[in-house]
Formats: sequence, C-alpha cells, structure tokens
Amino acid sequence: MKIDLKSQNTKSPITLSPIISSADKGWDDIGVEYYSLPANETPEISFLQNVIAVHVDKYPIQGERLIEGRVVKKTYTDGKIAIYPANVIQAMNWDKRIEFINLSLEHKFLENCAEELIHSNDIEILPQFAIEDPVIYSLGLALKTEVESDNHGSLLYTESAATMLAVHILRHYTTKKPIKKSFRGGISRSKLELVINYINDNLNQNLSLIQLAKLVNISPNHFVRLFKQSIGLTPYQYVLECRINKAKQLLKNQKLTITEISHQLGFYDQSRFTNTFRKRVGITPKRYRDSL
Repeated sequence: MKIDLKSQNTKSPITLSPIISSADKGWDDIGVEYYSLPANETPEISFLQNVIAVHVDKYPIQGERLIEGRVVKKTYTDGKIAIYPANVIQAMNWDKRIEFINLSLEHKFLENCAEELIHSNDIEILPQFAIEDPVIYSLGLALKTEVESDNHGSLLYTESAATMLAVHILRHYTTKKPIKKSFRGGISRSKLELVINYINDNLNQNLSLIQLAKLVNISPNHFVRLFKQSIGLTPYQYVLECRINKAKQLLKNQKLTITEISHQLGFYDQSRFTNTFRKRVGITPKRYRDSL
C-alpha cells in the first residue's frame, strides 16, 4: 500500500487524522503533522515522501519494523528519531499509544538539494530506528510550533527549515557523502544590495526563501550559506531584524495601532509580533512606545 501524505483522501492505519497538520498552510516541499495513535499494527506500506518521525512520547514505546526481510525491535522515547525513506516497503507495530511529529520531505526537493551537495540526484536514504539527533528533534519541535500559529506561517522560516533538514539528511543518512565546497566571498555586493532592497521594500509580505534566491539566480541551499557569510545572519534572522527596526520607526507614529503595525510588517498576528519584539528588544511594543 502506497501512502501519499499530501493527499487528504489517503486512508490507512498509519495515517489516521493528525491532531495538527500543515495541509492548509500552502507549503510545497515539506509537510508537518502531529499524531497521537493507539497501539496498532500496520500492513506492508510505503510512503511517497521521505518521512522523518520525531517522537515526543511520554512513556517508552516498544516498536517493531519489518523492512527488507528483517525485523528491527526498538524502544521509542521522547526525542528519538525514525527515518522512513520514500518507496521503501515496511510494516510496523507498537505496544501502546504513540505520539510523534511527522516531517515529510518531497523526494524531488531532496533530489534537488542532492544535486548541489553530491552532484547527483541518485540518492539512497538509509532507514533509521529510534536514533538520537538533536538537530532533527529541534527542527521538528520548531516546525510543529509554526504549524500551530494562527496564520499561514512564515514561508521564509519554513523553507529555510526544510532546506536545513534536507541537507542534514543528505549529510548524515545517505550512502553518498556530500562534496565539500568553499563558499569564500559570499554574495557579490550588487546582488546583495538587490536582495536587501527587495526585503526592505516587501517587509509586509510573506517573504519566501525560494523567491529571494531566484532574485540572484542562486539555489536556496547556497543562498542561505552565502547570505549568512555576507551579512552574518541567516535570511530569516535578517528579515526579522529589518522588521523590528522598522517597527521601532512606526511606533513613533501614535496614530498607528500596534495591530496595524504588525500587519504592515508581515506578521498578520499581533501576538506573534509582540512576542518577537519582546524577545529582540526586551520589552513589548506598547512599553517601547510609552518610553518614547
């Protein structure tokens, strides 16, 4: 049984309705779902996407996976990671309620990242069972939080996280290792100026990593690296910094409400704007305005 995690009509024992899902967020390359499933046993299944399960179980779970004619038994606990490569047939069972975040990467997206890292899209992801990987765990929790936000989430943040996850998988869980490259010099001054001007002219938009990279004809993966080398910040961090600096200017205008300011800066959610401002400035926008 093949399972497409992007399809809303897929029905199987492993794809019961998730508690939360990114299905309505408009994200293309990555899907994020949170599941809480009772003890179960699946038939033989395979996923069309590469699936990374981030376990957040409250108690140890005894699980089995039948894959390529062998049975693997493991104990899943909070923080454990499992990787299910696309199109690999397997069956699973677990002995009690299991809770996990599913991160599903489109295989074409992974192939595009592989073209840059190993100069080939012929990749083989290695299955993993109940491993520890702090990078994937942190990304899983962060993306779950992003899905839980009231708006469509930040495309720049989500696409950056998807790229980071794909590169991490390719570096650590494939049969071919990435080719080391030098990134000296960063982005040229003219291209960097083009990107910075575009960001500042569009702070009210849900900026996209793919969109920014296309401006200067650089792949998203290389763009993140080169931009950080040039600026000292990731594109997402830089955009946040620009938004906060612009917020300080707008807060001087007493005619604008804080809600209006948050919308002008692309937050679309006053609580998110307030939380972001507080983290970066140390006080809320209201207190900052009152101090002027």
